[in-house]
Amino acid sequence: MKRKKIAIIGTAGIPAKYTGFETLAAHIVDNLGKNWDFTVYCSSKQYGRKARKFNGARLVYLPFKADGVQSFFYDLVSIFHALFYADVLFIMGVSSAFIIPFIRLFTNKKVITSVDGFEWKRNNYTKLSVAYRRAAEWVAKKCAHINIENNESMQDVAALRHYLLGKGHVPDVVRNKYSFINERYAFGFCRIAPENNVEMILQSFVLAPHHQLVLVGNWQKSEYGRSLRKVFSSYSNIHMLDAIRNQQELDMLARNSFAYIHGNVPGGLDPVLLEAMFSGLPVLAMKTPNNMEVTEGNALYFDSAIALSVLLNHTTVGEFQYIGQVMKETVQRRYTWALVATKYEVLFNRVTEKPHSVTPVEKKRPINLLRFNAVFNH
Repeated sequence: MKRKKIAIIGTAGIPAKYTGFETLAAHIVDNLGKNWDFTVYCSSKQYGRKARKFNGARLVYLPFKADGVQSFFYDLVSIFHALFYADVLFIMGVSSAFIIPFIRLFTNKKVITSVDGFEWKRNNYTKLSVAYRRAAEWVAKKCAHINIENNESMQDVAALRHYLLGKGHVPDVVRNKYSFINERYAFGFCRIAPENNVEMILQSFVLAPHHQLVLVGNWQKSEYGRSLRKVFSSYSNIHMLDAIRNQQELDMLARNSFAYIHGNVPGGLDPVLLEAMFSGLPVLAMKTPNNMEVTEGNALYFDSAIALSVLLNHTTVGEFQYIGQVMKETVQRRYTWALVATKYEVLFNRVTEKPHSVTPVEKKRPINLLRFNAVFNH
């Protein structure tokens, strides 16, 4: 049987380097490639070596950045190209959502959108940009055949592999590079932006000077990151590392930590959080409904620097170990990538079925991927 063609649009590309979108795309391709013919659009600005295939998926490169102002043109060109061959357009993000009504009106292509509901709330957008993104998000939700809400659509985080299985051997070259790796430290990995509560996390370790923090991110990309680094660089227990592209090295830093710090507020299935849980790391997370739902209320939660410092200072080693075990059990039961990919495959199958196969109840049911929910607009 001929495989249906699916175009994945909106991610910077695969193999995953930085964003959660890339991680999601890579795992979908890896787990579902035998049943579907995938094409993934990639930004040539992000990749030096431009492979033409990745795990069976065709890679198409475009000369635009996948974020910022250029994201509009990046998505738009990707969409127009995909219309010539794809059965399904899987669009991550809302930059070019206003084209979706025309796709539905003039073509028989199916459109799946992935919207987190928080993209327009990011602090680095102008009022005009916020207004545009809010409107685009509304169009995506109303006009796509299926809109996935509250799934991973955060472009705040870099990707950790989900093969982090306990502490392992650390080569001397890594030990020599990172002096703190022999000490007991907490680990964090995020885009350095206000909505990720970076300053709060840093301040908490000022209040808990006996604990080490390793926080990896794009510190030099914004004035916000540069100013934080300048203010907190004098504290010997705080290690602010620039983005690390060596995946094995990054894995070693993560798996040798005693806990994962998750300050993200925007909702969704966050690959970095899931993979930290999969590795058995205890999680200290920002107290939000979404974070509590993902961790089933069994992590440690904070809403201020003082609260996080108290958790660091008063949680015992045994309690941290127990929470790590619970996090691993939770993610294995609910969120392994094979399971997440399978849930996406159900949506791919559903959108390519004949319209009469979707019942009126399903058409109206609001859905988010945490509970395997989606909005059907057939």
